[in-house]
Amino acid sequence: MAQEFYIRADANSQIATGHVMRCMSIAEALERRNYRCIFIMADREGEALLKGKYSVICLNSQWNRLDDETEKMEALIRDRGIERLLIDSYFVTEDYLKRINSLTKTFYIDDLDRFLYPVDTVINYSIYADSFDYEKRYRQAGMNTRFLLGCEYAPLRSEFREVSCLVREQVNNILITTGGTDHYNVAGRLAEKVMRSKEFKDITVHIVAGAYNKNKEQLKQLGSSFKRVELHENVTEMAKLMAFCDIAITAGGTTTYELCACGIPSIAIALADNQLNNVKRFAEEGLLLYAGDITRNKAAVLETVFIYLQRLIKSRELRQQFFLRMQSKEIKNGSEHIAEALL
Repeated sequence: MAQEFYIRADANSQIATGHVMRCMSIAEALERRNYRCIFIMADREGEALLKGKYSVICLNSQWNRLDDETEKMEALIRDRGIERLLIDSYFVTEDYLKRINSLTKTFYIDDLDRFLYPVDTVINYSIYADSFDYEKRYRQAGMNTRFLLGCEYAPLRSEFREVSCLVREQVNNILITTGGTDHYNVAGRLAEKVMRSKEFKDITVHIVAGAYNKNKEQLKQLGSSFKRVELHENVTEMAKLMAFCDIAITAGGTTTYELCACGIPSIAIALADNQLNNVKRFAEEGLLLYAGDITRNKAAVLETVFIYLQRLIKSRELRQQFFLRMQSKEIKNGSEHIAEALL
């Protein structure tokens, strides 16, 4: 009989899908080790992402007020005999984590470094995790916290372990993936601009619409107006779709790590403050082109994306350089590394 492992994470139209998606990748790796994963959520809004694959315990709490659910979590830990708990939420507090960690071994996925987390293990798979100097600061505070840091712990789905990509002579397909929400309709704006440009007349644009994208009707109309625009929803084989495309335009979250695993030359846009450090470090290491922060200047960022697109399309040599640098990063087995550490 499979043992149980519990994961506390949420997804909704405000915080998008990233927290639950990366936890599902870890859950896959745990399943391969004969563990049954159970998700604990504030409400039912994110449950659809799990597609019936995992059981859900609904706390009937507020996703952005975790302190209010502490007593429910404590009772759940005692009733279920939870021995290990993975938490992925930006709304934890020091008191919340301290109380939870006093009852069960607690693992926390971090990329903000908001305070010293009183947990057993901190996981930060960010490419810039070294900049936080975790070890020194926690030891100075007398904490024995363990750390899993860097790209080798990027929680990618199993499909990215086997993906094989090519740098083709010509660019025929461009992927646009802008996270779970895309409040600024970056995908629609870029796709329409590409379609109306004569120099891109032979290129097909593939748009991945996230679960909470409010622009889907507009994107569907765009697909109806232009035969070379294809809308993809509920994508089950993202690695395969990435490998089919020659260039990607992406938000600055976990998708940047997926594209890096595939070796797809990419242009990144920061759609939220917590993506800035990520895309900037990726760009500094020559792993992608960073077009800017969409929240600051939409027009300038979109124009920069267009300029970078032109460069990549014209030069196979440039695309090959990005491919080789991306492939040199060891990030395909991150979920496996995390699963081993959790157990």
